[in-house]
Amino acid sequence: GLGQLLPAAAPRGKIDEGESAISPGVLAWADKALRGTDSVRIHAVGMVYGTQNAIVEDLYDDRLTISTAMLSERYSDLPQTAIDAAVASELAVVALRNLAANLVRAAGAREDSLVNGSRDRAAERAYAALDAPFRDWLAALEPGVDLDEARIEWHRIAARIVRRIGADLVAAAGPDAWVGREINGRRVTSPEADGWFQSAVSVALPTPSRASLDASSTKEVTA
Repeated sequence: GLGQLLPAAAPRGKIDEGESAISPGVLAWADKALRGTDSVRIHAVGMVYGTQNAIVEDLYDDRLTISTAMLSERYSDLPQTAIDAAVASELAVVALRNLAANLVRAAGAREDSLVNGSRDRAAERAYAALDAPFRDWLAALEPGVDLDEARIEWHRIAARIVRRIGADLVAAAGPDAWVGREINGRRVTSPEADGWFQSAVSVALPTPSRASLDASSTKEVTA
């Protein structure tokens, strides 16, 4: 939802029917009143409705400190850099989710509940680890910052975090996953799953030293 908070940039990709991309008016006021010279702390509260808007599926209450320049159309490259970083991080978490799923399958799990539970736990761990570093990085984005360098810096930070969690998952998968098992006519092992994961993270969070790696998307084997 970061893109909807920033008036100067909309989230990339398709916006679902009925979903509003209009940022809160108070943020446009902050841009005019503070003239892009200070930081502002945004406190967002909201809820996600379920079936026919009859139930509440989720609640959120979050605070975020950003430069007020992030709210101004004069510096539209700032919020777009932030949104791009968030999207790249999401793709890296997808790679981690797929690694977790492939590891439990390689270890012999067949039940969807085990596979999905492993995916979700890996994602929760990644989001928790990425949260504070991303907030610190975002707070430092302001006019005058080299945005290419800032983007590369975040990619390195996020890749290091996600890869560390991936290494923990591989180490915890045990000998059964190392040996692996046949899934749809193909043997899946923890080393092979880790290779897919490493390639996918390099694609999601490219840095100059890894920009030449294969740009194929992350793989997930379906049992």
